Amino acid sequence: MKMAKKVVTFGELMLRLAPEGYYRFVQADTLGATFGGGEANVAVSLANYGLDAKFVSKLPTHEIGQAAVNSLRKYGVDTTDIVRGGDRVGIYYLEKGASQRPSKVIYDRAGSSIATASKSDFDWKKIFEGVSWFHFTGITPALNDEVAEICLEACKAAKEAGVTIKGCSHITGGGFYENVPRMLPENAKAIIKKDSYPVPAIFDLIAKNGNVEETMMYNTFNMGLGMVIALDPEDVDTAMEAIQKAGDTCYVVGNIVEGQKGVELC
Repeated sequence: MKMAKKVVTFGELMLRLAPEGYYRFVQADTLGATFGGGEANVAVSLANYGLDAKFVSKLPTHEIGQAAVNSLRKYGVDTTDIVRGGDRVGIYYLEKGASQRPSKVIYDRAGSSIATASKSDFDWKKIFEGVSWFHFTGITPALNDEVAEICLEACKAAKEAGVTIKGCSHITGGGFYENVPRMLPENAKAIIKKDSYPVPAIFDLIAKNGNVEETMMYNTFNMGLGMVIALDPEDVDTAMEAIQKAGDTCYVVGNIVEGQKGVELC
């Protein structure tokens, strides 16, 4: 059964080509093909959690573009507002890391359909009909000036339609101090309570044996939290129930207050 809130995500869906297992690019004779993209992945996750999720983008009309659309449809993502046109699907090549060797990504996305999109491609008023939430990331407006203008128009249309624009931070390199502020508006500060969730023992071991100070730990590692999501207080219980039902573990780790943009750990 679908939950009441309908969410729209907007971004680029790309073709991912990757060697099997942990082979390096120069070792591989074949590359496996799948599709992925930050905002599209969010739409798929939300659909899996039971929300009504729609992904908006621009993709070519040829078979590779259709395969990209189909990759979302099979998870129940609404693709009716994906604009069709342009010449190519953006590509990224992924080499999975092993042991001390990090993963490597090579992008080939210049001239992709979304990168050549124009403001006239998207009817945001229609797209936001019946929608409660709008999600996009900083990656999309960074594609070029025109796509940045598209994102701005989308935000203005979302505001006019009464759609909530919220954020989430993927806690990777840069830890809390670099990643969490990226989703915050000016004059907003995140208060994160360090004792609100269990920190895996490995991080205590690293800090103790490596003599690493706490600030550096939280500025380097995720300390056991892979993602931080900003929600309205009244939506917390519903979101946690959906996440737990999907088999994931979640915690309320803090709150947003007025103040200088940044993060305070306490």
